[in-house]
Amino acid sequence: MTARLSLLMIYFAIPGAIALPPRLCPASCYCETVDKISCEHADFDSVPTNWPVTVRILIFKDCSITHIQKHAFRRYANLEELIIENCDRLNSLQKFAFKGLNHLRLLRLSNNSNLKDIAKSAFSLISNTHGLRIQLDDNAFTVIRPGFFRQSNHLRELSIKGNNLHIQANAFAGLTRIDFFNLIGVSSIQPLAFENVSRIHRFEISGSNLSLTKGFLSSMSHVREIHISSNQIEFIETAAFDGIFTIGRLQLSANSIQNISAHAFSSIVNIGELIIEDNFIAHINAESLLSSAWRTKFRDNTLRCGCEIAWIKHSRDVILLKRNFCGPEENYISLMNYEARCVPIHQNALSRFNAFSNSSLLYLLLLFLYMIVLL
Repeated sequence: MTARLSLLMIYFAIPGAIALPPRLCPASCYCETVDKISCEHADFDSVPTNWPVTVRILIFKDCSITHIQKHAFRRYANLEELIIENCDRLNSLQKFAFKGLNHLRLLRLSNNSNLKDIAKSAFSLISNTHGLRIQLDDNAFTVIRPGFFRQSNHLRELSIKGNNLHIQANAFAGLTRIDFFNLIGVSSIQPLAFENVSRIHRFEISGSNLSLTKGFLSSMSHVREIHISSNQIEFIETAAFDGIFTIGRLQLSANSIQNISAHAFSSIVNIGELIIEDNFIAHINAESLLSSAWRTKFRDNTLRCGCEIAWIKHSRDVILLKRNFCGPEENYISLMNYEARCVPIHQNALSRFNAFSNSSLLYLLLLFLYMIVLL
């Protein structure tokens, strides 16, 4: 009996050194080490509460779990990694589902095809003194509502990837001190979704199909880098970036953009660099690129060349003309070599007006002479 007890103490005294004895490892799970439990195709509806408290890494894969209950991991306060993936029956996260995980470094929920019901404060009150990364990839929910991430500050990473994501007003309100903030697969962003979001190292929207409406990032501030990349963008409205301030760099790259409106960037307060590169841009006008940025780089973009961009040939920026190109309609030649083969609409209209005026004067003169002859 004493020998067995001593052996058991050794198992728990040296975390990660050796595997749990088979009789202590949960059914349908594999315990590679004393502090790691991997459960695949395991049959339970909620998080069990009778597992060893020493567990530091917990993985649920293809399990029958249906919900994550409130305080589900209270017993497992030493958790550093929690991964829940491919659990097709998982449909809900209850309020404070992950509360009390004071040592958590990674929380990943991915490919849970029925996970639609996310309670307010589901991700709240997770201690993040160890550089917590929250990764939510390809789950079933499509709406990011206010309160999901209440008090989830000082994050190493917050990444949300989905299909047709709708970001509601105040969805991320008040979040601060996030190193990497990534949104993938966004369809719409309501005004004030990022109210008082600040002190972000790198914020990125990618892989999305959306329009950048007026003030869509309003009240976001003190961001070192904002990247908008690899998106299908219908239009960038006038004052799209209204309400953001103290931005180190705003970069739009590898996007397909149908229209950049006039003064899309001009209302940004205190911005270092504005970089627009490697995009396809169908429509742009002479005031689209106006901004207060300390430095603006517009390069390696492909534009739809036609009469409506004839104004760009009058630019004194030689680098702009050399480093941007027409599309296939002009065989991808540089703007420097592009010659608009058309008559601007306003000149054509003026010519028609002048022709009409001359004809009218001639008619009046002939009529006047005719009346003199009659007299």
